[in-house]
Amino acid sequence: MAISPVLDQLNLIVDDMDRSVDFYRAIGLDIPDDSVWRTETGGHHVEMEMPGGFELALDSKPLAEVYNAGWRAFRGEGNRTIMSFRYRDAAEVDAAYKRVTALGYGSSQRPYYTSGDRGSPSSSTRTATTWA
Repeated sequence: MAISPVLDQLNLIVDDMDRSVDFYRAIGLDIPDDSVWRTETGGHHVEMEMPGGFELALDSKPLAEVYNAGWRAFRGEGNRTIMSFRYRDAAEVDAAYKRVTALGYGSSQRPYYTSGDRGSPSSSTRTATTWA
């Protein structure tokens, strides 16, 4: 019998939980304050349910070291993960980019529309903007 695994969660290990939560809020995700698990040492975990039941989770390095003995911090340069968020149109993509960069988050490029003209609804559903 074939196994049919379903990807339902992605955990990202973050250096600064509060700054990371602020970033995901800035791109439009609803993250209530009480959904961030905190201890006296700070924020350590948050789960964000995405449409379709997929879950994006953020974990602190100290928490990752507890639940995954094999986890090691990345020691290289650059990004190792690419995530895409879909917006309704190019105007929403541009507004999110402006909002996030105004908050001081870096970007390696302006939004890049994957097909058609900038004003086309199909061209605005994906963007290759990379946040630093």
